[in-house]
Amino acid sequence: ALAAAAAARAEAEQARAAAEQARAEAETELQGGRRMESVGRLTGGLAHDFNAVLGVMTGALDMMLRQADDPARVRRIGQAALAAGQKGELLTRRLTAFSQGDDEPVLRVMDAGVLLRGLESRLRELAGPGVDLMIEGPAEAAPARVDPVAFEGAVKALTRNAVEAVDGQGSVAVRLETLMEGGLRLSIRDSGPGMDRDMAARAVEPFFTTREGAAGLGLSQAYAFARQSGGVLSIDSAPGQGAEVSITLPAAPA
Repeated sequence: ALAAAAAARAEAEQARAAAEQARAEAETELQGGRRMESVGRLTGGLAHDFNAVLGVMTGALDMMLRQADDPARVRRIGQAALAAGQKGELLTRRLTAFSQGDDEPVLRVMDAGVLLRGLESRLRELAGPGVDLMIEGPAEAAPARVDPVAFEGAVKALTRNAVEAVDGQGSVAVRLETLMEGGLRLSIRDSGPGMDRDMAARAVEPFFTTREGAAGLGLSQAYAFARQSGGVLSIDSAPGQGAEVSITLPAAPA
């Protein structure tokens, strides 16, 4: 009887080990499926950005052809087309660098306030009618050494996260301010449910999310932008008190 009981226990242990291994393999496959889904969403976002750039360029060229007898107007339209082309060039360069394993960003000294103002219409479209979106920036110049494509991507990603956190009904504040000690601080605050300390610590991990169907890439994208720009990302949140994600950027070199 003792021998039979020992054999039964051994078989039970083997069955439990096999079940645990099967569960781990299933979880790995599920995570892989989620990652592929997230990569698909990311690809769709890039296609949308390229389509917007090409739309600006083709529209500008069409207007230039129609206004060929007005040199001043052609010049203004040409500048808009050039800016769109340069943005597409930067995006293509970053995709090429990513595919080759090169994380070197394309940094330029630019006015971050101007970049943020240029995003206002897209951020309001992203927020939707149910979100009280406030966008604030400094009245004076706010120079920063950043990759403009990465800056736009970080602001849009954090705003999208905030809008999803309030479930399309609440308040979101996007602020850019100059610091007394030099540098800039970009912050996005929402009135959502907030995060506990453990969740906030894991929030910047790629593909980490607590929302069904979310890509889990927003905070990791913002963290990468902060790191590449020589800045620091911080999260201030508590359960039931909303969340604020801040990126502190160093002063631009003279």
